[in-house]
Amino acid sequence: MTNLNITLTNPVDQARLDDLQKVIGKGPVLILTHDNPDPDALASGKALSFLFKQAWNIELHPVDKTQKERPRSGHIDRHLVW
Repeated sequence: MTNLNITLTNPVDQARLDDLQKVIGKGPVLILTHDNPDPDALASGKALSFLFKQAWNIELHPVDKTQKERPRSGHIDRHLVW
């Protein structure tokens, strides 16, 4: 068996992050997902909130309506500490 060598590059460079920071300013920021979000959508929202907090100290208060519309996602929310 041969070793598989794959090189991945990060498509987000500092210039793109700087552009994003200019757009959001000091906040506030509202992150929404599509209706009935799946685990990927919830994790993406969490990743964005982590980026904004760590990079620019912008607090986020997520809006989550999944508890009423999709109770099954509640087990996912417990693992995502907003």
